[in-house]
Amino acid sequence: MTLALAHHEAGHAVIAIACQLPIALVTIEPGVDGSSGHVEIRGAAATNKPPVLPAHLQVRVSLCLMAWACSGELAEQIGAFSGIGSSGDEENIEQAAQAIEEATGARPPLLPVYAVTSCYLKDHWEAVERLALTLIKERTISGERAREIVGELPTLNLDRPLAALDYAVRRAASKGPHAERRSRRIVVGGNR
Repeated sequence: MTLALAHHEAGHAVIAIACQLPIALVTIEPGVDGSSGHVEIRGAAATNKPPVLPAHLQVRVSLCLMAWACSGELAEQIGAFSGIGSSGDEENIEQAAQAIEEATGARPPLLPVYAVTSCYLKDHWEAVERLALTLIKERTISGERAREIVGELPTLNLDRPLAALDYAVRRAASKGPHAERRSRRIVVGGNR
């Protein structure tokens, strides 16, 4: 279980780093809330309720939070561990999806977020492994130490989820009673 948990939390941390989310700490120690481990994100990002931002920025932040939330389970799957899962991760995905829906008028397709997150973790599996092994030894590490262990990572490319969301936004705009208002609110692909 410790090996699966270490990979779960390492997956979260690697994606947080790839999304430039401010990590405070990574731990596999049990939390007071009953969690078996966690990655603590500093500031507004930690609540999955980003501050009021222009819609295109809010969408990007929320997509990063969705990728971060699904990355633990994906790391378990990639490493072929029995899933420990997390209802907290599922809640975080839902909160981020709701923030996107509020900003765009369309529900974000989850599959492209899972796909780019899974590919990213596979492409940077050595970083996940290094971090997981360090977590097994040290149990808790700072965000700075996590970034040091994984090294330089490219930013998570959100073009595919943004394109899928742009399609969903245009589709919702063409179907809804307030189609004109929605289509002017945000064109996701054009506001990068």
